Amino acid sequence: MKLPNIPINENQRLEVLKTYQILDSDFEKKFDNLTELASSICNTKIALISLIDENRQWFKSCVGLGARQTSRGISFCGHAINEPNHLFEISDAKEDERFFDNPLVIGEPYIRFYAGQPIVSKEGFALGTLCVIDTKPKKLSKSQKNSLKKLAQQVYYLFELRKSKLKIKTEKQQFKRFAELSPNIFYRYSSNSKLIYHSPIVEDILGYSPTAFKNDPNLWLTLIHPDDIDLVNNSLKSAKNKSK
Repeated sequence: MKLPNIPINENQRLEVLKTYQILDSDFEKKFDNLTELASSICNTKIALISLIDENRQWFKSCVGLGARQTSRGISFCGHAINEPNHLFEISDAKEDERFFDNPLVIGEPYIRFYAGQPIVSKEGFALGTLCVIDTKPKKLSKSQKNSLKKLAQQVYYLFELRKSKLKIKTEKQQFKRFAELSPNIFYRYSSNSKLIYHSPIVEDILGYSPTAFKNDPNLWLTLIHPDDIDLVNNSLKSAKNKSK
């Protein structure tokens, strides 16, 4: 058995992988849908979204396999990430000198066929693969290869979307913690002028709870001195125009 080579950009690759905060996360249906589709299109028993970290390959999604991870040293995907721009296909693992005595070939899940399309980040790093596996030799057609490539791109788009949502969630939590500890009033409005958040201290300063301001969006206007109404309204209009 031949151990997979370590990519020359391994440190940078691992840093990028960690930014997605996806390792050891729960199964998610949107990822499972893609592995199920890959399995169906390629007519294989097993399909995986496999990510390679320092010592293991870890599965974000798996069809037809009970394990959640394996050692990187025996992984087929560990080889595949060394060729980010190409599909890595093994038609018959028993006839390949790199894999014929691999524990995953001579034992469960008895791999004979493997095809892994690298999941490549915008920086050009192979984070892992979308791979299909079977217990009998085979080769993918040109159409199947093309479909697997497109599905791997969709997996990466989901990574990016998930990362963006986590960033927004973190920013909201940080804003809320800061606002709750500040002696000043903080508030947030949506683009359609709907009140999203008011810091709790508003009740101590103005005598109304945050809920009161959500129930009556114009309540705060009654608390402004008449001489300042025009100034406040002009400031709000200016802020809305800048946000468009």
